[in-house]
Amino acid sequence: MSLRRKLRNLGRKTKNVAKKVGSTVKKTVTSPVSTAKKVGSTVKKATTSTGRAIKNGAKKVGSAVKITTKKAVRIIKNTGKKVLKIGDFKLNCHFLICHSKIEFSDEEVEAWIARRVNHAERLYAMKPRLKIKPSFSRVKNGEEFLKLKFFSGKDYNSFMNKKFDNISGLLKKGKLHFLITEEWSIEGKQPCGKAFFMHYPGWKKHAIYMKRHCGLSTFSHELGHVFGLLHTFEKVGLCNRKYPKRKGGTKKNGRSNLMDYERENNVYINDCQERVAAATRRRLMTVTGKVKYYKLSGLF
Repeated sequence: MSLRRKLRNLGRKTKNVAKKVGSTVKKTVTSPVSTAKKVGSTVKKATTSTGRAIKNGAKKVGSAVKITTKKAVRIIKNTGKKVLKIGDFKLNCHFLICHSKIEFSDEEVEAWIARRVNHAERLYAMKPRLKIKPSFSRVKNGEEFLKLKFFSGKDYNSFMNKKFDNISGLLKKGKLHFLITEEWSIEGKQPCGKAFFMHYPGWKKHAIYMKRHCGLSTFSHELGHVFGLLHTFEKVGLCNRKYPKRKGGTKKNGRSNLMDYERENNVYINDCQERVAAATRRRLMTVTGKVKYYKLSGLF
């Protein structure tokens, strides 16, 4: 065999071996790529599926949050409307009459109460406006309470707390009681009325004493104490510092101040007193406009 032929055969064998080696290398290289493609495809599908699930979950959460937010806004809005609609402080006032029917008939009692209620509602007109729902009953054996003497304020308070306490049936149900009698002597004085102060914590809140034959403004004056108003001659209190008492009383256009002792039926309250009384009424109301009788009854 010639050298040329030998070289040609050797070249052919080398070429075949190279082809086989190349084919093996190609298969070896192609396998990871294919695997990588498959893995990539699986990952892509999983990622797409997970992304879709997350997106759908986010949509649901977003929708739920949106609905909840709308409901919350609606509740707040409705509550706000209710609060804005509150215009009246609707107070139940019950009058306990100690006089007999013969000397103070039911018709006279009703007229007596109506005049005093109308007078008070005109004075306490700042929002929340005072609106009174009156009622009355006669005290059993009331004649024994017509004229009494108390030698100290402590004796008076003890007697009133025991006999004529303001009873609050439920938290937002009750009545403010007014005891109508004749001349009572308390520490040697004969006051037209005697009420409690809301700003004195710890006091047991009993019925308000009122003398039948005192002036029209007595009822409004005693309510003023319940609403946090002090006498004009007292040295404490915001309104007394702003409007100091002048000689002869705090007169204005010929009228005396409601919280004076030197007063007539044609009285007034100044703007400071109006604000203080209105603020107290707001503190004694719920957001839905109900009176907190448990506070009026001394149940703090």
